[in-house]
Amino acid sequence: MSAYKDFAQNRSYYDVPLTFGKPRPEQIGGTRANPVLADTGAFLADNGDIRFKLFEPEAQHISIEFTCGHNKKTLELEKDGEGFFVGIFPNTGDVAWRGKRIFTVNIDGVSFAYPRIPIVYRTNRPVNYVDIPDVNWDEYLIKDVPHGAVTYNIYWSDTVKDWQRCLVYTPPGYNHDTERQYPVLYLHHGMTENETTWMFMGKVPQIMDNLIASGEAEPFIVVTNENCAKLPSDDSYGMEGFSSVLIDDCIPFIEKEYRAIPDKWHRGTAGNSYGAMLSSRLGFGHPELFSYIGLLSGGLRCRDCWPRWEQNDHLTWLYNNAEEVGRAYSLIYRAHGTAEFEDFRQENVEEDEFLKENGIAALPCFVREFFEGGYHEWDNFGKEFAGFARNAFKKKTETL
Repeated sequence: MSAYKDFAQNRSYYDVPLTFGKPRPEQIGGTRANPVLADTGAFLADNGDIRFKLFEPEAQHISIEFTCGHNKKTLELEKDGEGFFVGIFPNTGDVAWRGKRIFTVNIDGVSFAYPRIPIVYRTNRPVNYVDIPDVNWDEYLIKDVPHGAVTYNIYWSDTVKDWQRCLVYTPPGYNHDTERQYPVLYLHHGMTENETTWMFMGKVPQIMDNLIASGEAEPFIVVTNENCAKLPSDDSYGMEGFSSVLIDDCIPFIEKEYRAIPDKWHRGTAGNSYGAMLSSRLGFGHPELFSYIGLLSGGLRCRDCWPRWEQNDHLTWLYNNAEEVGRAYSLIYRAHGTAEFEDFRQENVEEDEFLKENGIAALPCFVREFFEGGYHEWDNFGKEFAGFARNAFKKKTETL
């Protein structure tokens, strides 16, 4: 059996906020009278190609417009004699186009998210995506292991005087062993995403379930927020609003509603891209609150003052204070893909030099990983999250 076919048959491949169901290729040949039964959507082929087949008999022209970072590709679909538009997005083996790739469907000049193809929240809007998987990495598939749960929560924020929302992953067994308490990771999304993206596109529940089952990760709670709350003083990159929401509103809510261990030695902050910069601001700015920091494809410095070192106040105490930093943290995890944006790679070389020069990179708590071929996209973010999870919450007791 083809490895790609194994992925295509797994429900994790289709597990997005709007659906948990598989396409039904046995229903090929739907009619105008019953188009719902048509084999309509995007399908992973045995060789890793993505096959598109959209039933739109009234349309004149359909194209699929892919986005991968700053790169774009357009696939023109051809109309057959039965009202279907068909086309193949080939798996060329190019790592830049492997993984989860977002796109829009353009029908006669109008672009939108197509309802018969999985939809996630990315680039500040709902978008379609397909996945050309890395067959050598299957930790985001649903396997025959105990499974945790994800709950949706609403809490009031005095900081912004409005309701906020978060998703909470609890590990397998959480609802049975009602005495056990757990560490908590506050996991932050990128600039154009929301609290659903890590859970559904990043596959946090599946990754956690599989790593816990294999003994590679400790069970811990994961909280994802919609992290775009702003104060009037915040610009588009500003972090003060959400930082206050998390510290003053969300953490107290979680520690009241869930069996969370309420101390810094069992609390972490991590994120991808903008979420990594947010975690740097939170983690290094509040060593009294967080002992675990995960910087996934993101910087130490923050975009609201990037790249001026002297304005990144949260990094001030890292200068020549390695011994103190080593006592304050259990884990500082930093990861990137080797195919990140060129200017981004250069910025991170500068930051790696900063960490070396100030003794942080030599600390036992510091872990640095690179993922070969990893782009600034979700297949790479998922691998980096798994790397963080393998290293997190391993220390049982600490003293500040």
